[in-house]
Amino acid sequence: MHGAKAPTVPPRSARRAQRQAIFSVALVLSPTPVYTRLAMSEQSTTNIAVGPGDQVRVLMLIAHTGGGHLRAAEAVAEALRRRRGASVRVEIVDALGRYAPPPFHRLADLYPHWVGRAAWSWAWGYRLSDGPRRATGLLRLFWPLVWPRARRLLDRHPADVLLSAHPLTNHYLAWGLRRLGRAVPLLTLVTDPVSVHPFWLCPAVDRCLVGSEAARREALACGLPPERVRVTGLPVDPRFVARLTDAARARAALGWPADLPAVLLVGGGEGMGRVYDTACAIEARCRGVQLAVVAGRNRRLERRLRQRRWRVPCHVYGFVEHMPLLMSAADLLVTKAGPATLHEAFLAGLPLILNSAIPGQETGNVRMVVESRAGVWAPDPAQAAALVARLTGPERGRLEEMGRCARALARPEAAAAVADEVWERALRAERAGGDRAETR
Repeated sequence: MHGAKAPTVPPRSARRAQRQAIFSVALVLSPTPVYTRLAMSEQSTTNIAVGPGDQVRVLMLIAHTGGGHLRAAEAVAEALRRRRGASVRVEIVDALGRYAPPPFHRLADLYPHWVGRAAWSWAWGYRLSDGPRRATGLLRLFWPLVWPRARRLLDRHPADVLLSAHPLTNHYLAWGLRRLGRAVPLLTLVTDPVSVHPFWLCPAVDRCLVGSEAARREALACGLPPERVRVTGLPVDPRFVARLTDAARARAALGWPADLPAVLLVGGGEGMGRVYDTACAIEARCRGVQLAVVAGRNRRLERRLRQRRWRVPCHVYGFVEHMPLLMSAADLLVTKAGPATLHEAFLAGLPLILNSAIPGQETGNVRMVVESRAGVWAPDPAQAAALVARLTGPERGRLEEMGRCARALARPEAAAAVADEVWERALRAERAGGDRAETR
């Protein structure tokens, strides 16, 4: 099985491609921290589970370069709320929008177009910086520019414990805390479960929480002490698990036909990849199925899907909040190899056809799914349609086996495990502070 390959540069536009590549690398190295949902307004802070009395203040740092960072942070925040109630206050900060210097504060807007239309340049930048020394050296180049903004972020958002869920915040936060002389615990939550870029892996953090043994090995290779690295799995919101149901009930709630195999197509929160072409190919090849296509925030894609006269039942959605219901109702998921969607599919026991992957961080996800027999890799729409035809027809038994393999990859306890790590680090810091005060 071969991982996703970055598109090659067209010879006739080599000079232009070179300029784009240089700009892309500059963006990769930008001093970004954090994200919040696009549906939110210009406000860049989300407060969760605020209650009376003394509270443990948790600051979570993310960025909207993909939706998985926010979803992981929200999953941990919900687990903290359920386990600690009003004794914890969680703040999720958009450091990209509020603290990155121009033009890097717009990286969140550029990201889906970049990885969707110029994935080769993303792969180029990823490989260029893929090494502990190279990554740290490149980050240090931007440190003089980042430092005043990192200090402002830490001053404006005091916390008892920090959780970084984005690769470009870890080193900068560690360096900022050290320069300020603040003994605040810093944890990294790696949201890429297999292929981990060195930007994620800062030896100075107090705890590094990863999604797999493969990720743990990469962390150790980058110099992190073994006792600071723990495999927790990738957190999925406990509310997602609670909302999963049986297929018959889900289809009744959605108004889908009960007697047709249901194929769910998802292109991530931004509707990336060849979603429309794949849906059309499945329609042409598989007349005995129904389609459910989630366009995400890609309104152009949603309009195209709604305007087409489909010859099979086709349910079109934009950005959705009821993904547990959709996954419960589906027999098969066709999606890009984004980690958040994959881990939700594992919990739903949903077989997978992976039709795209961002070069670098998502390549390992494809390998994980294929090697575990939970899914197959089919980047061409015609190839994906042929697989749908077989899996919903003569190879139905294989489809059921893929579902069992997908469920075996699920880590439903991951959010609680990360939440407990955050809580324990905050309590340790509080006890250490008390001991220092008594010594004085």
